[in-house]
Amino acid sequence: MTSKEKEIVVGLDIGTTKVCAVVTTKGENGETNVIGFGSTVCGEGMARADIININQTAEAIKKVAFAASEGAAYKINFVTVGVSGLFVNAKTRTISQSVNQDNIITYSDIHRLIETAKREFLESSYELEIIHLLPQEFTIDGQEGIREPVGMAGREMKSNVYIIAGNKSKLENIRRSVKASDLGVHSFIFEPIASSLAVAREDERKSGVVVVDIGGGTTDVIIFTKGVIRHTKVLKIASYDVTEDIAKGLKILDAAAEELKLRYGNAYTKDVSEIEDVPIIGLEGQKTKSIKKRELANIIEARMTEILELVRDIIDESGLNDSINAGLILTGGGALIPGTKELAEEILSMDVRIGYPRVRKYEKMGEGLNSPKFATVLGLAEYMHKMIEDQKKLKEEVLLKKEEIEHLRAIQNEKNSQINNDEKTANMGIESDTKFDKVRQKSHKTETVIKTETVIKIVGVGGCGGNAVNNMIERKIYGVEFIACNTDSQALRSSNASAKLQFDTGEKKGLGSGHDPVAGRNAANAYREKINDLLRNSDLVFVTAGLGKGTGSGAGPVVADIARKLGCLTVGVVTMPFDFEGPEIQKIAADGLKSFFEVVDTLIIVRNQKLFEVYPDDTHFKELFAKGNDLLYHAVKGIAEIITVPGLINIDFADVKKILKNSGISMMGLSTASGEGKGRRVVEEAMNHKMRDFKSLKKATAVLLNIKGNLQAKDLTTMTDYVRSQISADAKLLFGQIEDENEKEEISATVIVTRFPKEEVESEIHRYTELTERKLDLKQKTATQTQIETSEENQKDKIETEKKTSNADEKKETSNKIKIPSVFDLKSNDKELRSPDRKKSERIDKKKPETPAYLRRIGE
Repeated sequence: MTSKEKEIVVGLDIGTTKVCAVVTTKGENGETNVIGFGSTVCGEGMARADIININQTAEAIKKVAFAASEGAAYKINFVTVGVSGLFVNAKTRTISQSVNQDNIITYSDIHRLIETAKREFLESSYELEIIHLLPQEFTIDGQEGIREPVGMAGREMKSNVYIIAGNKSKLENIRRSVKASDLGVHSFIFEPIASSLAVAREDERKSGVVVVDIGGGTTDVIIFTKGVIRHTKVLKIASYDVTEDIAKGLKILDAAAEELKLRYGNAYTKDVSEIEDVPIIGLEGQKTKSIKKRELANIIEARMTEILELVRDIIDESGLNDSINAGLILTGGGALIPGTKELAEEILSMDVRIGYPRVRKYEKMGEGLNSPKFATVLGLAEYMHKMIEDQKKLKEEVLLKKEEIEHLRAIQNEKNSQINNDEKTANMGIESDTKFDKVRQKSHKTETVIKTETVIKIVGVGGCGGNAVNNMIERKIYGVEFIACNTDSQALRSSNASAKLQFDTGEKKGLGSGHDPVAGRNAANAYREKINDLLRNSDLVFVTAGLGKGTGSGAGPVVADIARKLGCLTVGVVTMPFDFEGPEIQKIAADGLKSFFEVVDTLIIVRNQKLFEVYPDDTHFKELFAKGNDLLYHAVKGIAEIITVPGLINIDFADVKKILKNSGISMMGLSTASGEGKGRRVVEEAMNHKMRDFKSLKKATAVLLNIKGNLQAKDLTTMTDYVRSQISADAKLLFGQIEDENEKEEISATVIVTRFPKEEVESEIHRYTELTERKLDLKQKTATQTQIETSEENQKDKIETEKKTSNADEKKETSNKIKIPSVFDLKSNDKELRSPDRKKSERIDKKKPETPAYLRRIGE
């Protein structure tokens, strides 16, 4: 994606009377430059901001998008859509929370506050989808009116959060209409916010201003004071009601009434002549009639008075009259009716002006685009440009603030080191690489509840889990804290985690669990309180372990159980052993898998044996282990950074929690791609990853997709369409995209597919257990059969030996009774004695006895 494409924004306003689209760029002086525009009547697709006919709405969208695309010479793929109507609600929530342990407010603290507001709102409003979540002023340790709290010192932070949400079904109808026009929705923007951004100056919003957008089907009211939104309301009455009043009053067509309103209408009768006539165009073939201009004005004034009196009531309800110092701004198509400004001043008793959007003229329309009726669509584009600019500034501020906070943290740690000289980490069973962790331990001991900055924690349990954590630390995962737990003190010392906890196993103190999961489980249970301290106040906890050994299989589920009971979203990421490790190890792993499955919200399983199928035969075994660790790294990173890393498309923790909570087994896939068609290829390879266990994903009802890299707009549609084609039709897809600052051509995808039917999940767990038990049973049968065969061979050898001993005794007895043969006997046996057969028999008798079977096996 070129830098020019990154700066292009497309706004789409789907109104009751018109649909319009605008393609814009940002000028050097901050003004919005229009490079493409399209507008058409909506027909019967919309009614009062609600879609009532998806096909007709889609046709109108397709028409305006084509016109705007042609004018801009730019292919439109995604649009920012304005929403309004009675299905949109706004509420204020007051959220209080402790600041991180540094007592210096960071962006992470703000992020946690916002996530808490979202979570609490959605738990009580399942049918709603959040459109905006806007913190107002902050209060730090009782000090009110703080707008920019980052970098300030404090212990307690409180904020009123303004939440704007819409009905899920209504928003989905908009998405379907846009999709039916071969486009995608980038984001929804509440239209009053967009129009106010287009027509109200920043100083007016700070001084206190009311913006009233009188559209075709609805009238939007939004009130600002001190630069933030204080109150919003949508009225189900607007300028099209004026048109209907004229049509009914004069008994003419709506089209003729609309033309009368625009050409001769006036909302303020005091300025209208009593004697002037205006023509009324009737049906074809009918005579042209006329009406006094004052009579037309009376009809218009009556309805406009009703609208403005309702606006006055809204202002009174808000209780903000005394804070509105910049008056009222009228915008939208209804503001163009002459006399509206004067009528508003009379009814509202405040200064009123008509709001014209700040836009450089569009050459193909002359001055026509600089009109109040296009304030919303231009405001949509301006809002998105502002978001892009704010994101750039935020990244710069994060880096600067991070340096400042690190400096303050270093000073604080130096002070804390004096406090903690008498407290030994070993006495608490916890090792820490930072002095700050010791301070946290002391706070736990004195029962002081301190909310940590890091809301996501990754716990590596046992040797394999510790190796996985070291790999993640080396390769970096943004915004998480690492913890290592082990029964092996030597392995724990090699961990790079910021917090470590050693489990003692009685007699084998610090020497591991000896492949005994019971010992591992008992050791972890003895440290439940300290595990609880390490995980307290976390939002999301990953527990990673290698199953088949004592600590991972026994202690891992204990750590996960504690995390889940603390209310954390708990994700297990485990590996299953190679086949060559034997059925005993696999039996321990299968039992550990069942234990993990019972205590986590979701479980991601990496079967090591499948690595042989994925990678070439000549892959070095050490490299194969590294590949397994990579899979664990990407599974954790894919979920964590979709929450923590700002991107062009962001997903919040509340959404992730809703998908992964109690979701059973999750399938993970990853891939990278470049070149033509990379968008389709990267998700296709990730969804069909060779390490996946489920044969079909068609019954999965939830997917997390995290893309890193610079995409063309067309790739997004291709990618999401392919993912949806592989899962259940009603599945939830959460999509996040993080840009690559290095602007590499390659993109990468991590996909987490989950929420399979219960019977399939149970079947998958049973398959692991059944396969292991079959292998173990086969080994036992083989051992028993070998034992039987050996016993039979030994018995046979014994019988053979006894038989030979008996024959020897008989020969000896016979030789003692030798009979001297007669001459006749010698003559008759002479030939027999001299025959070759007789000689052969004698040679056989002189051979050594045959070696017994059991001795032969030893020799072999």
